[in-house]
Formats: sequence, C-alpha cells, structure tokens
Amino acid sequence: MDSFNVIMLLWQTCLAVSIATFLFGIYKKSWVLLLISFICSIPIACYFYGAENGWRLISFIPFFLFVLVVIFRNRRFSNKK
Repeated sequence: MDSFNVIMLLWQTCLAVSIATFLFGIYKKSWVLLLISFICSIPIACYFYGAENGWRLISFIPFFLFVLVVIFRNRRFSNKK
C-alpha cells in the first residue's frame, strides 16, 4: 500500500455505519437509527448514480430508507396517543 486514501476511508466508513445502523435500526425498530443510516447512505448513492449499468439502482436505497424512517416515526408517535 503506497498511499493512504482519505476519501476511500470516509466512503468505507459511511458504508459500514450505514449497514450497521440499518440492521440495528430494523432490529430495534428505531427511526433515529434508520435516519442515521439514510444520511450515511447518501454519499454511497451519489457515487453509484454515475454508473452506466445496473449498479445505478443502488442510488435508490436512500429513498427506501427515508420511507422506512417515515413509517417507523409515524408508527411510534401514533402508539403514544
């Protein structure tokens, strides 16, 4: 390894945090963890948006995560009433 690439480190960190918070957020049914996963998945989606093949579909993952955030948030606040 000749050089250290900071951008690659940040991208891989975003990917790891996004996957970990998604799995833990689904397990705990926490909209806050899913929101963190949504925010961390945006740079990954922007990277794959420029692809000219099937990998471009990965750029739709943040939309899916945002829908889950809204569903879990509404479900939590509707149960408090």
